Amino acid sequence: GESRLDGGFRSFWLCLVIFSFVVGEYTCSIRMNSKVDNFVIVGRTSDGRTFRPSDWADRLCGIMSAFGADHRMTYSPYVRPACSLRGDKTVLVDARIHDIEPLAYNFLRNFAKDNDLQVELLPDDYFI
Repeated sequence: GESRLDGGFRSFWLCLVIFSFVVGEYTCSIRMNSKVDNFVIVGRTSDGRTFRPSDWADRLCGIMSAFGADHRMTYSPYVRPACSLRGDKTVLVDARIHDIEPLAYNFLRNFAKDNDLQVELLPDDYFI
């Protein structure tokens, strides 16, 4: 007969396939139903409180970084930390990251939304 491990493994893969299908459909619907914009995530909540921890922008950009030819970690050219004129930590997001990895773009949008952070749209030619 079938062991409990075999049944659990089959259930795991079935869930993974269903999840992939749902996420794929979700990603496609986002792309078709909304414009992909350049934007900046500002380290202030919608009610004006400073977002913590203070190094959140570096941590978020670190997730999107990679090792370069010089064997050093470098920020993605599409996601980089910055600072506003008011002194707030920010993360600049180039919409072209969506063409490379839509899930990364959606992750960044959802990070801002889930943490109630201010998001400002940037002009289409901001990164050119």
